Amino acid sequence: MTGFIRGVLADERGSSFIENALWIILFVLTISPFILALATTIGTKFTEIVSKINSIGTS
Repeated sequence: MTGFIRGVLADERGSSFIENALWIILFVLTISPFILALATTIGTKFTEIVSKINSIGTS
């Protein structure tokens, strides 16, 4: 049984996949607050533009 455990721990076939997945997760978690802030700002500006367009149409 010890040989099987050593074999599983020594097998590195999936390590690059896991490493790349962890880098992607770290990148997404690092960038997500900035993307959320940008989306909020864009949404606010879009609402302002729509309200200005609507106010011109009713004048």
